[in-house]
Amino acid sequence: LARRALQAADRRVKAGSISSVERVRAQVLADNAQLDLSQAELEQQRTYVQLSSTWDEPQPGFARVGGALDAVPASITRGALLRHLD
Repeated sequence: LARRALQAADRRVKAGSISSVERVRAQVLADNAQLDLSQAELEQQRTYVQLSSTWDEPQPGFARVGGALDAVPASITRGALLRHLD
């Protein structure tokens, strides 16, 4: 979206309908959007590594994760847990 706005600003500057300052503003917005995307991708990678470490895996062997975060499993009774441990 930011790239399209920048392209539109380029066309308007060439047509003379806006000043080059508006083009610079569009460039700053596009650069900031790219920075935000890069930071989000790094955060995703960091989170995947953190998740895989809970499974004793040094690197994630997956590209996506999914699941129902609002689904709470039934709780295990103390007796069932003790039977499972024996």
